[in-house]
Amino acid sequence: MIKDEIKFGHITCEEDLQTYTEEVVKGEPVVIKPNWANSLPTSLSHFQALEKLLSCLEGKDLVVAESYSAWRNRLYRQHFLETGNIEWEENVKPHNAKEMWEWLKKEDEWFLDFFGFKKRVQENNVEYVNITDEVWNRRTAPPEKVRAFVGEKQALVKNTAFYEIVPERLMKLKGCILLNFTKLYKTGIYAAKNMMGFIPDPNGAEYHGVENSNLIQTIHDINIIYRSLFNVVDVVESITEQKIILSGDNPAQLDEVGCVVLGTELADPYHDILKAKDIFGSYPDISLSDIPDFICEGIREGVKNKMF
Repeated sequence: MIKDEIKFGHITCEEDLQTYTEEVVKGEPVVIKPNWANSLPTSLSHFQALEKLLSCLEGKDLVVAESYSAWRNRLYRQHFLETGNIEWEENVKPHNAKEMWEWLKKEDEWFLDFFGFKKRVQENNVEYVNITDEVWNRRTAPPEKVRAFVGEKQALVKNTAFYEIVPERLMKLKGCILLNFTKLYKTGIYAAKNMMGFIPDPNGAEYHGVENSNLIQTIHDINIIYRSLFNVVDVVESITEQKIILSGDNPAQLDEVGCVVLGTELADPYHDILKAKDIFGSYPDISLSDIPDFICEGIREGVKNKMF
């Protein structure tokens, strides 16, 4: 059943996380895709969780990969602190993003320094690969090479431009573990969606489409490509707040855990579980009885204090 396919963890101390990580992560190098969507105070707990994860992986060759974000900057943070409102008219749009490149770099430097990651890179064996910089500087893998690894699953990929946005640096690491390291949201779990951070555009509005009509296909496209290149392990955490963590190799399955616990629909603008099962692989039906009580309680309590 589900307990054999998803690893649930109750993290009450550093030793718990160390043991959990050692059981989940085998070998190196390890690529980590965190959830760095914005610079709001609510991002701190996930940053703290990343710090703890990196400590558990100390001694391994580590690469943290993320793109720039139109919401990861001081302007958005200040707006929120002054108004308490997460809605904001971002200054980086799809049409002007490259014109804002230097500004994005400066804000990213501030973000990494402010949340302490810059020091981690300087003092430890951690490499930071910014997807946007790599793609805009044309340091990308040949599309035909990417296609070759995707193989017969090419038929499932609708946006063929995604074959052109895999950084050469990451292509050299193909076959290694990629930790899709994300967090609990107010409305549930969105493990597959976190992989959208491999799309270099700081403002991905065009990939959402009108009323999110393209969003699910976009999520599936980028997942198909990167899961063809890497051994992806999806990890959802609420370590700092609820002391829970869960992981697996099928993002649809983790997303469904959130839906089952919270009693929400299996299809919404951000995920279509049934379609995802066809793409990422089927698994036994999930019921509440398959999910440990501490995970159910952690998810339910965790979403109460989330802003989004």
